[in-house]
Amino acid sequence: MKRIMKRNLSIAFALAMIACVLTPFTAMAGFAPEPEPKAPSFDSVVNIPTHPMGHIWDIYPNPLTGGDIIKVRAIISGTGFDSVWLSSNFCNRKQCPSPPPDVLMTSVGGGIYEANLPGDYTQGIFGTLTYEASSFLGSYVEYRIITKLGGVEAGRSSAIKFYPAWPPQQINATSAVSSTDMYVGNTFWVNGTANYWESTYEPGDPTKLIPAEFSDVVVKVGGTNFSGNTDVNGDYSIMATAPIAPGTYMVNTTITNYTPNRNVPCVSSEIQIEVLSGNTSNPVHNINTGEYFNEIQTAIDDPDTLDGHTIEVGAGIYYETPLINKKLSITGESKENTVIHSNVSGDVVYITGSGINFTGFNVSGIPGIMDDSCIKLKSADNCSIQGNIIIGPPSGITLHDSYYNIIKDNMVLGSGEYGLCAVRSDYNVYINNTIELGYIASMALFSSSNNSIYHNSFLNSSVRAQDNTGTNSWDNGYPSGGNYWSDYNGTDTFSGPSQNITGNDGIGDTPYTNIDGGAGAQDNYPLMAPWTPPITYNINLTTGWNLISIPLELADTTLTTVLSSIDGLYDTVKYYDAADANDPWKTCRPGAATNDLFNIDHTMGFWINMLNATILTVEGTEPASTNIPLYAGWNLVSYPSSYPDTVSNALWGTGADRVEAFDPAEPYLIKDVAPTYVMQPGEGYWVHVPADTVWVVDW
Repeated sequence: MKRIMKRNLSIAFALAMIACVLTPFTAMAGFAPEPEPKAPSFDSVVNIPTHPMGHIWDIYPNPLTGGDIIKVRAIISGTGFDSVWLSSNFCNRKQCPSPPPDVLMTSVGGGIYEANLPGDYTQGIFGTLTYEASSFLGSYVEYRIITKLGGVEAGRSSAIKFYPAWPPQQINATSAVSSTDMYVGNTFWVNGTANYWESTYEPGDPTKLIPAEFSDVVVKVGGTNFSGNTDVNGDYSIMATAPIAPGTYMVNTTITNYTPNRNVPCVSSEIQIEVLSGNTSNPVHNINTGEYFNEIQTAIDDPDTLDGHTIEVGAGIYYETPLINKKLSITGESKENTVIHSNVSGDVVYITGSGINFTGFNVSGIPGIMDDSCIKLKSADNCSIQGNIIIGPPSGITLHDSYYNIIKDNMVLGSGEYGLCAVRSDYNVYINNTIELGYIASMALFSSSNNSIYHNSFLNSSVRAQDNTGTNSWDNGYPSGGNYWSDYNGTDTFSGPSQNITGNDGIGDTPYTNIDGGAGAQDNYPLMAPWTPPITYNINLTTGWNLISIPLELADTTLTTVLSSIDGLYDTVKYYDAADANDPWKTCRPGAATNDLFNIDHTMGFWINMLNATILTVEGTEPASTNIPLYAGWNLVSYPSSYPDTVSNALWGTGADRVEAFDPAEPYLIKDVAPTYVMQPGEGYWVHVPADTVWVVDW
């Protein structure tokens, strides 16, 4: 990355006055002397080194290539001069054996004068060696700015030291490993950061740092290299694999950047890891036959492995390219430590057939042709690809002529052509995948229809999605929502299916339209943040009346939706709305025409009369903070927190002077509770306050 660093130097000095000598005759004749010219004032001098693309640093005495320029800019006021010159009077480095001659500075208006100096170790406009690029730290050129009148010096600035823009020193690269003790074949992560000493700005001061952005990172473990890159902040996270032989190994990390003027490699400090033997023999297990295998493909191909069987794969690294053509469930021990890696071009995991489940793996390969994929489904139907880490190249998960598959909960990373891709594949569902891969597109649908894509996170969506049919659904409607796009710049001020109701809802007010393909595809309900899977909460209900609440924020607060899991098992729901002093009791009886209770949210306590004992199951998200208005008198409220707390702590600051809780043993099913009573999520409470207030639940 080209950077222009400015070093501001303020120069001020006084010149001796140029005396205007008058003859006695002139004075006696009454002639007034001409005004003395105002001495030039050197107000500021700025050195601006610039580095064009293609510049390569080299070591003396080899010539440097490129074309660096140092712009010297001075602001000079006053009169009594007709030209300004840049004069070097000292050079402390061997590449500059003699001071170069004076250089005429150009007026650019406003008292500003500039001169461009060459900045490479080569023959320049001075006709001698120039002095910007140096392999000698601490080198500098001392020069002055001179004003002249009629070719005669009229003023001179004080001496200025100009420090060259020598190659920056990459002085710190830190690394840490996710684990220092592991079994053979285990996957671990090497994390760190790299910075450069910005030596063009403050020579000799190593505290001035800039990130070593977009640099190549190579992690070496036991003779094997694992590669990656730093991000814009100089940070990196590289996945590595423990050697297959137990022992003590050193982890070495090297960061290299080929950006002009930033090509100084750096090696971080070594980290020692211990690799243990563990039980690695026959780690692949067909749980239906009881047989064990060393390879995934061997287990699949075994004649005893039949449709409907489950193969469990132990943690480790498997250098193979499995072809899965039987109706199997193949499960890795963990997606972090069960690695399938191919060292040859082509597809890594190839799935063809029906009813195949593939979950819990870390799949990676090497660059190949555009059609290569980490996981490819070809003529595959009703399969599930779930809970995997995909690291390209090549592309992530690709479907060809495949239908009714579920692609869910996968993390797709790396630098392949596409993160997710479908070709002539219909009726597939993509849910809750995180895609950071795809330099052509994060996701692409070609000649594919009726696919559903929602709750995914496209974190590199500046490389947009593609859809050339426009017959796919890029959201799940309202209020479920669509996908999170990192380049979406819409706002969230409104809510509702038409996004025209005041109040935010976590969904953008305008559709996401950056989906290429010319078919008008769009995400109608783009998410403002990555989707969080809902929490499931169960509430035990007994026959008869129950006083309960919902402790989760709900996507849909419609009463029949909230209570859908117990539909037909209740006959009455009642809520006391303290805000409606004239008619506080609201009621819902299924099928009744007089109902006036239609919604239930996480602020409300409510009574429900059950025909049978059962469990109410709801899904939602845990609220970060909830404001519950309390009106003078009695209020029927929830406890919208997952952290139980005493009445005195939970209601502190509200002025509450009485609290009642549900007790089926009491005649009226409620009882007074003491300040030490512990309030629980899922319970409803009567709370009495002497004056209107707001109860804030933010724990």
